[in-house]
Amino acid sequence: MRRRTSSKTAEYMIEAVGFDFGGTIVPIIRNLFNQIFVEALCCEVDIKQAHKIFSSFIKQEQIYWHQQKERQTANLALDLLIEAAETVGANLPITKLRRVVAVIAERLATEIKPRRQVHFTIRRLISTGFRVGLLSNWLFPTDVLQRWLTVHDLDSYFSCVLGSSDLGVRKPKAEAFRSLTKGLKLSTVGSLAYVGDNFEEDVLGAVHAGCGVVIWLSKHKIVSSDGAYVNAQALTQIPQILDQNDSILSDI
Repeated sequence: MRRRTSSKTAEYMIEAVGFDFGGTIVPIIRNLFNQIFVEALCCEVDIKQAHKIFSSFIKQEQIYWHQQKERQTANLALDLLIEAAETVGANLPITKLRRVVAVIAERLATEIKPRRQVHFTIRRLISTGFRVGLLSNWLFPTDVLQRWLTVHDLDSYFSCVLGSSDLGVRKPKAEAFRSLTKGLKLSTVGSLAYVGDNFEEDVLGAVHAGCGVVIWLSKHKIVSSDGAYVNAQALTQIPQILDQNDSILSDI
């Protein structure tokens, strides 16, 4: 294992790289998610009721993302859909709502496409000795993420896959990053490099959690004034960034 650092005061053995999902491993998927959601609803209810339930779901989802209280559940998307249907007075049997969520989950797993650079970047990281993990703020069971990885021939590369619904904690909370650290069998969060596109959830969360290297994926060139994070404009730059961090300590 090779020594790397992103801290002015500490040295770390970076042993693993964690990735965010939406906006990082895959492009932003909000529009596709909305389309799939409405189409799945329309298979069970008329279009007017589908629109009401969908609008209510979006409100329930926004409330969830903005509240501080965590929810650990087997299927958060189903829980929110049940609440959304009840809110608009849609008296739907749970079997219908389960079918809607199952359709959405399967279509997300099969229709979301990875960024073109993902396979090259992950293989390059693994070939140089890193373990790779995935940590996502995610409404569906983690097995949907696992299914997505399998569909796109990436499952064998990821040593740990965590979704916030099953985990019961979301980024930017440090506990989420510590869970990934444990899942990747690291002795300290300082041995983890983390890559994400969301400044608050991924970048600030990883910095405050104490990740050894924090990489902000953004198409814009951004320079950290205090060295707390590194900017990557493409996934293919990540192995090079970690190599540069390695060279900083090569003579220590």
